[in-house]
Amino acid sequence: MRLVEASERLGVPVLVGHHRRHNPVIQAAKKLIAEGALGRLVMVSVCCALMKPERYFQIPWHRERGVGGPFLINLIHEVDLLRHLCGEVDSVSAMKSNAVRGLDVEDTGGVLLRFDSGVIASIAISDSVAAPWSWDLTSGEVERFPTHEALSHYLCGTEGGLSLPALELWRHDGDISWTGKMARILCPHQSGDPYVAQLRHFGELIKGLATPLVSAREATRNLEIVMAMHEAATRGTRVKLS
Repeated sequence: MRLVEASERLGVPVLVGHHRRHNPVIQAAKKLIAEGALGRLVMVSVCCALMKPERYFQIPWHRERGVGGPFLINLIHEVDLLRHLCGEVDSVSAMKSNAVRGLDVEDTGGVLLRFDSGVIASIAISDSVAAPWSWDLTSGEVERFPTHEALSHYLCGTEGGLSLPALELWRHDGDISWTGKMARILCPHQSGDPYVAQLRHFGELIKGLATPLVSAREATRNLEIVMAMHEAATRGTRVKLS
């Protein structure tokens, strides 16, 4: 917050690198939601399932309580993406387990978020499972991670659903009912490297031609929510955001 206040007082912008907002798939999803392709957004389900090798935990802080574990290392990206698509978070509930590795940090957890709009989102996360259902292993954003033809994010509305990163739009052919068949529409989108786009945005910011897509204040809100998730999982209670 001291950094945020200094940035705003001096008029010097601070950019935080939440690269997913620069991904053309996410930009297309944001546009579809805004245009009402899903009707009213009601529910979102996120899966972050992957296997971190044992050598990952040879780095001391990766297994240190209060800084390590998938809640504090990985969830920040899911939080920023959900806020980008769903709006502001009202409250969170969570639980966690370290049953697989037995370290001082969790290896598996579940989170529920309630948004001001009434949207409910769930996140299932584990770094101890052999599975491809995560953004890192399906989006193709990072070369060191193999890309799988799988899905990780499901957005559900009153008139349709959207699965990511394939950008599949599901809508009924006729009456909207669970007894009616739905059609799958592959939505077109531009191709592009989100990291390159992020650096281009950074250059525009330096030149004074843009404002931060994710400012220091915006990113601090993400951090507050992640810390609330960790607190909720540790205490076993619902935490309301201020």
